[in-house]
Amino acid sequence: MKKAYDFSKLKELKNPYPAKKKAVGINLSPQVVDYFKGLADETGLPYQKLIPEVDRSLSSRLRQEAQETHHEVGGLAAAQY
Repeated sequence: MKKAYDFSKLKELKNPYPAKKKAVGINLSPQVVDYFKGLADETGLPYQKLIPEVDRSLSSRLRQEAQETHHEVGGLAAAQY
């Protein structure tokens, strides 16, 4: 390992990630916002952080259920033949 490095010769790289994420707004009913605010009080997390977390959890659960259903249907179809 060198004692000193010359960083003046380095080339600047563009950030490859800025275009990968896009902010999306959704309209929520006041009841939904109140629900998340109550959940935020219980958990100690800001409600703005809970909404994406619930979305990820729900998406994951739905994806898993869809895969399980696919396997069951595939298994039944295979057993019939």
